[in-house]
Amino acid sequence: MASNQQAADKKASRLTQTAEGFELAGSIAFETVNTLWQQSLRLFEKVEHSFCVDLSKVTELDSAGLGLLVAWKKWAKTHDLVIAYTKPPNRLLALAEVNRVSSILEL
Repeated sequence: MASNQQAADKKASRLTQTAEGFELAGSIAFETVNTLWQQSLRLFEKVEHSFCVDLSKVTELDSAGLGLLVAWKKWAKTHDLVIAYTKPPNRLLALAEVNRVSSILEL
């Protein structure tokens, strides 16, 4: 039973505020991006200038998750904010490179 819970925890996603900015964790995929987008709008609107999103705890990422990161960059720009992504996992770096968005994400 514990392994089922561990698998569910790995699939779950969350965006939490930290002292340094925000932390994105879990599965950032088609099934989770809409919820994360809605949650992020509430959290990011409280930011005044710039902020970081720590990606070190992202366990899974697909093209929808990559699209979310691009959308956050666009949202931040339209609100005169700067968003920086820190500690991206290798999977994200590879996916961003293949999709030619590394420069947009500033990875």
